[in-house]
Amino acid sequence: MLEEVSVLNIGNVGDCGLKLLSDVSQIIFSTTPQEYYFDCPYQLSSQGPAQTYQDASVNIYKGDVIVMGSYGGFFR
Repeated sequence: MLEEVSVLNIGNVGDCGLKLLSDVSQIIFSTTPQEYYFDCPYQLSSQGPAQTYQDASVNIYKGDVIVMGSYGGFFR
């Protein structure tokens, strides 16, 4: 979520992911997949206790590129 000018707030769950690339194609920030073990990612659920998610706030600038993916294919 872009809450303020040039600040991107990120919430990440399981094997979804996000990479932030600078205008010169360098990786500035990358989330880490969250799995119990291979092919068993954390998930949101209304059953039982909530599972951990990763929070981050990252400064972004004109020309930066946000790449997002889901279902494990993004990091593998």
